[in-house]
Amino acid sequence: MFRLTYILFMIIVLIIGTIFVYKIYYTHKINKKIQSGEITGKKLVDVSKMVMIAVISGLVIYTGILMYIVDDYATKDYSVPRNNYAVIDISDADTYEYISYFGNMQLNDASFATVYNRDANAGYDKEIVESGDYRFILFTRNTQGDDFHPDFLCFVDYTGTDIEEYVCYSKAGFQSVEAKEGQFHGENAGDIRNDLLYIGNLDEGCQFNITMSLLNDNAEIKYDEAIQQAYKEDKGMFPDAEEFADSVGTVSIIIE
Repeated sequence: MFRLTYILFMIIVLIIGTIFVYKIYYTHKINKKIQSGEITGKKLVDVSKMVMIAVISGLVIYTGILMYIVDDYATKDYSVPRNNYAVIDISDADTYEYISYFGNMQLNDASFATVYNRDANAGYDKEIVESGDYRFILFTRNTQGDDFHPDFLCFVDYTGTDIEEYVCYSKAGFQSVEAKEGQFHGENAGDIRNDLLYIGNLDEGCQFNITMSLLNDNAEIKYDEAIQQAYKEDKGMFPDAEEFADSVGTVSIIIE
């Protein structure tokens, strides 16, 4: 929209400039003929006709540009990526709160998520994945999506017993299924938390990965040292927390 407005503005400026310059030229030529008494020679185009010619030419140019832009949009994919997710703390049944979110979500109130539960959700296929010290209760959509039917729901619960011994490094992100390339967003470190709900949408050909890495004190020290060493080497490559973890829970979500 901004591009079209700018183009239209420039065409209007060009039309006005052309008319202004021609009017100066026209006046100069007429005055020169009057002063010299010349009544013959090639007749100049009247200013009013020149205005009409300039306007028509400008409209033709604008129409041509508009047709090119429309064709460009029609032949290229300008769709907005659907990849997005939010992490919700559901430990308090009365107050669901957002922990974080990524993508084209603008969220404040997480209370809508109370309609989902671990047992069953209409319009979703259920799968339970046990990995490391975590249980992932996964729901993937099998019907048409809408605001209350995102592509996936994933309840994450800690099943271990040594809560005080570990620090949990959690990360999540999207990955191309074919290219095996992706990006994790917002690695967080803190106490082990239960009752988490990951909720979001996927572009076709993508998968969503969640990784929960548990590090004890010694492992965390080694991980921090490795991070500092990576900064010193400045190669743009950094170690992953799961390389130092005592336990790693992970799940990959794909919409068939």
